[in-house]
Amino acid sequence: MPKIEVQMFDIPCVKLDGVEVSFPFKRVDALFYYLICRKSATRQELVELLWEDCTEEVGYKNLRHTIYTLRKILGSDLILTTQKTEVRLNPERELSSDLDRCGEGEAIDKERFLRGFTVKNAPNFNAWVDQVREQMAARTLSDLSDGAAEARAAGDLGRAERLSLEYLSRDGLDEKMVMFLMELYQQEGRYYKAANLYQRLKDKLAEELGITPLHETAALYYEIVNQWNRTTEDAPSRPGPEMTASRAALVRKMQERYRLFQEGYEVSSLLFYGEAGSGKSYLLQSFLRGGDFSDALVLKGGCSQRQAGVYLEPWKNVMLSVAEEMARRNVQIPETTRRTIARVFPVFSDGEEARREPGEFKQNRCGALVTDAVALLLSLAAHRRKILLVFEDLQWMDSASQDLLSQVVRRLGGNQLLLLATSWTLNVDVNFMLDEAALERVCIPCLTREETDEYLDAVLGGDLPVPLRGRIYEATGGNPRLLAAAVENLRGKEPSENTLPDEGGILRQRMAGLSAQALHLANVLALFQDKTPCRLLSEITGYQTAQLYALSVELEEHSLIGERLADGESYLEFLHPHMREALYQAQSYFQRQPLHLKIAECLRETVQEGDAAGLSRAAAHYRAGGDGQRAFHCEVEALYWRTGRSCEIPPLATVDAPIPSLLPVGVTAEDEVKRLEQELERLRRQLPPEEKETLLGPERLLLCAKARTMIYAGQYQEGLAVTDDLLRALTPCAPEDTELLLWALRQRITYHIKTDQAAPEYIVRGLEIAEESGLRRQRACYLLLRGIDFCKEGSYKSCDYFLRQALETIDHPERYPMFCAYVGAWQGEWKRRQKDFAGACAFYQAAEDRTEGLEPWPGSGFLFACHARAAMAMGDHEKARLLLGRAMAAFAKTGELSGRGLTEAYTAYYAAQDGSYAQAVELLAASWDSASRLSSLVEQGIRDSVLARLRRELDQNHIFDNELDRYLYRPLDIYCHRGMQRLRGVKGAYEFDELEDCLKYSIRQAKPLTVENLYSKNKNFMTE
Repeated sequence: MPKIEVQMFDIPCVKLDGVEVSFPFKRVDALFYYLICRKSATRQELVELLWEDCTEEVGYKNLRHTIYTLRKILGSDLILTTQKTEVRLNPERELSSDLDRCGEGEAIDKERFLRGFTVKNAPNFNAWVDQVREQMAARTLSDLSDGAAEARAAGDLGRAERLSLEYLSRDGLDEKMVMFLMELYQQEGRYYKAANLYQRLKDKLAEELGITPLHETAALYYEIVNQWNRTTEDAPSRPGPEMTASRAALVRKMQERYRLFQEGYEVSSLLFYGEAGSGKSYLLQSFLRGGDFSDALVLKGGCSQRQAGVYLEPWKNVMLSVAEEMARRNVQIPETTRRTIARVFPVFSDGEEARREPGEFKQNRCGALVTDAVALLLSLAAHRRKILLVFEDLQWMDSASQDLLSQVVRRLGGNQLLLLATSWTLNVDVNFMLDEAALERVCIPCLTREETDEYLDAVLGGDLPVPLRGRIYEATGGNPRLLAAAVENLRGKEPSENTLPDEGGILRQRMAGLSAQALHLANVLALFQDKTPCRLLSEITGYQTAQLYALSVELEEHSLIGERLADGESYLEFLHPHMREALYQAQSYFQRQPLHLKIAECLRETVQEGDAAGLSRAAAHYRAGGDGQRAFHCEVEALYWRTGRSCEIPPLATVDAPIPSLLPVGVTAEDEVKRLEQELERLRRQLPPEEKETLLGPERLLLCAKARTMIYAGQYQEGLAVTDDLLRALTPCAPEDTELLLWALRQRITYHIKTDQAAPEYIVRGLEIAEESGLRRQRACYLLLRGIDFCKEGSYKSCDYFLRQALETIDHPERYPMFCAYVGAWQGEWKRRQKDFAGACAFYQAAEDRTEGLEPWPGSGFLFACHARAAMAMGDHEKARLLLGRAMAAFAKTGELSGRGLTEAYTAYYAAQDGSYAQAVELLAASWDSASRLSSLVEQGIRDSVLARLRRELDQNHIFDNELDRYLYRPLDIYCHRGMQRLRGVKGAYEFDELEDCLKYSIRQAKPLTVENLYSKNKNFMTE
């Protein structure tokens, strides 16, 4: 007998033997769900439930048809009818539903029951669904309340707290439960938690109902606050477990800074910054509790997220304390000063001034008048006692308050006022407006692994297994606040290697009380590996900017996320990566899948041309959402743009184009090509024949990327074979594939240029296609290639003409610094080949200036190498050494081959000049490998000229029996003949002249051979 499974929570569905079934109309579903809940019902009841707007006869007819449909799909024995009045499910049929399991160990969200399911024109059924949801909600609240009371009675305070928080997340206005949780916190000594809970209740009641808490609740609050004050006064000075040696040193730093301040020294204020929960406030409170401040006026400002952005709100407590100090000491305030301050801070008002509205000051932030008046007032107060000003959480301070704080510290700081402040981030106005002499920034990092072990030993004892310690550190990142939560979850458990810190428990503590919208936003944020732009979040979630801001503030209040600005755009990100991972894992695959796909679509639509990083992010979301085909398309396109930037000489990228993200560590472009080829084969096998055509475009992009990587790396035969395959695939060429065809032709031309072969037919063909299609960038590139071809032929006038044409053809040359710099490199080359070294250096220098500040790019190493050769020819060896060093650094970054072998050879020459013979040998061996991979006879000949010069200098100076001497074991004339043979016919290769000089020296130094000496030589020498 087939088994029936029914899911009634979240999106409802029915499965028959594991296969999901669908009904032809919704009233069939509705009838079945109703019977599952009620087990049986009368026919009259069902007709009134689903067909109330029909006549009785039509209603009964529809009911009979609906029952028939259910029996036909799920089995004729599913529904039993008795006496033609009652309808019920057959108890003998194997039927299970998640409704039977609800409430077993977990609280049920009422909104999950038949989520999104409604029946049109059936108000009675929809009202019944709402009624069931309300009943479930009431039952859930009752279960949570009873469970919390039972847990407290059993001494399981952690469970009691979790259940209470879950209750309040569903009904935050239940004062009875608020009082229960406040008493629980009072019992544990967590007074600040109880106080915060009361304040949140008070604000919510005032905002939603316009009332205040009950008298009993307020009385409990004041009782807790008084108990908290007594506990603080009587608290022992013993430091807590989070007071590690490094943090104790920071407390001593504050104590020493305060001592010098009181002794009259000019000192800078302190700003402590670090992630939420890193212990900044704890250190500050430790300093304030452990010192004697009777000779100072301690002013504490209040910054809170709830009041973030409120005009000068953080200064109200400060000004109240100042007013009390002035009145107590009978200090007269100048009337003009008092009136100015009173218009912003009413505590100084005598009732006659008209209070100035905050909006009047917002144009100029705080306003010079208010700043001057407050600075004068604080200066008067500081005449009697120096001021210690304390502000926590500057990230919540409004701009006007930060302006005022910066001006006060600038004017009074050093000898009259000392500021101690904390912030999550340095992205606050106070940080930017004060220099290091006025404000010293101190980072408060999380605990190290060793400090975490010390903390765990102090709290849980030293018998905690080492693997468990590592897991706790990974789960919390050494954050003291999260460590405390993890320890709380481990209390009472038997520590073992299998015990894990309850990340879910930590997450529930952070998310308790979040609204449904804020929870949805957190779920979306958890899908991103790094920071997420608010613009994208708004598009994905549908929240407007104001709503998104309010929800982000709610998440920040729970210490889950933070906001930061980058490049003028606002981003949200999780404060703790492990919390993001925990929230991500808490979502089921079916929850994440549609969100991943929606994110991927948004990213794909907004990605710029050439943004390989954006395409990779979109691909990751497509793959996480189960759409492997679209993920493959994005990955191939990302590799195509990435190789266009990293394997094309020169890149045709603009200065503001996104820099391609790096591949994962240990993954090369060749590895990525192989992976994508395997993915392509898999998709070919999976897709039906009519959909395989969608793979043609990505396949061609992949071939182009593969050809680029192979030819760039010197794997010419394989690269040319791939290029020929691509050219055949693009013949005939559709208009939209024209640019891809030009890129394919460039691979052929690049091979010929690298190996010093002429390629006029490919260049002319590319020029014609670029002109016909109107692709100006490609036309400029082919003009450059034509100029290079003429330079290698020695036709320097034609070379100069085409290079200048290339610069004139490209639109807005300032936007293409790499392309223009490479053109400049070849303009310098034809000058250098004509031995106009000064003119060549001018072109090289101009090209380098164009790309100053850019990361090394394909072609930059060649530019530096050519400049170094010109500097050597002019005798400027210091400059040549510097340029060769820059070329070596560029080659190491880009992997470029052209010019690398001769750079390594010339660097070896200078290393030998310095006596570093072992380094010279190492570089010469590397230069042979580079020149061989490049397959350029010119670079091999230039290397031979360096070998000949080194061999000659060793012989001239009689420097023998070292690493270089043993490496250059051949006679000088061998290197000369080999190099001259390779460079013969090369235009502008003045190294040929150096080889001739070395050969002449070798001939002059050769001893004349006598007949007996001639016969004494071995056979091999005679043959050579």
